[in-house]
Amino acid sequence: MAHAGDNPPSVRGGKAAPPVVKRTLTAFLKPSGMRAFVLGISLAVGGLAGGVRTLAEDAEVLKGVAALGVGAIGTLIALVCVLERSRR
Repeated sequence: MAHAGDNPPSVRGGKAAPPVVKRTLTAFLKPSGMRAFVLGISLAVGGLAGGVRTLAEDAEVLKGVAALGVGAIGTLIALVCVLERSRR
């Protein structure tokens, strides 16, 4: 006696398995949604403000430069989101 799990998806209830979505690495690295834009703005504001504040207080230079780097990455993410949105 065959069980429901033994039948192929096309026979079992007429429902086929959902297709496998393949995303390439470049598609994964291109942020285009509103969540990515908000993330980019948050990183940019926090990183740039934190970096300037850290460097202004004469604290550790490496921490200040790292915070500025986070701000630069956030700015790039936000910029890519805006450019991808303008192409649509």
